[in-house]
Parts: sequence; C-alpha cells; structure tokens
Amino acid sequence: MGLHGRPFELLKFRSMRINNLPLDDNTEIEEGHALVTPVGRWLRRFKVDELPQLFNVLRGDMGLIGPRPTIPEQVEKYTPFQHQRHNIRPGMTGWAQVNGGTS
Repeated sequence: MGLHGRPFELLKFRSMRINNLPLDDNTEIEEGHALVTPVGRWLRRFKVDELPQLFNVLRGDMGLIGPRPTIPEQVEKYTPFQHQRHNIRPGMTGWAQVNGGTS
C-alpha cells in the first residue's frame, strides 16, 4: 500500500520459491532458508533484489527513503496511529534498515 493508502505494484526480483506461509508469519527469512533459491541467495547477498524498485521511484509510487510498503492484509489491522504512515510515499529504505533493524 502506498501514499494515501492506494495500492500499487511493488517491483522486485523473485528470490524465493512460491510458498504458502501464512501472511502473519513474521519469521525472519535468513541466509540459508530453504525457500530462498540459489540465484535468490546471490540477489539478497548483494542487495540487488531491491533494484527494480527504482522504477517504482521513477513512476512516483515510492521515494528513496520512507516507511517500507506493506500488504493490504496488514494494513487492515492498522490502528489510526499506524495509518499515518500513508501520509508519505513508501520508500526503498526506511528507519529500520538504516538503523540495523533488518538485514
């Protein structure tokens, strides 16, 4: 979900096999996870799986910095305070990534 809660297509290289994990499964997908493909390991290692999102930036769907976009099923559970994140464009990188919260 993007600016003002509008849905958009997030572009990204596929690095994992298609799976049926529940959407509320917050398990961290770490290096060596069974669902990550061999090419996906390389893409993730060198952080190029996010590169297609530059097209999202050029289209105006995203900015370089901002809260990471989330899926509609998560947004449905947001509190009014959490909905404020839709007042700005989602970003390719956000607070957690810059501060070491994710790999």
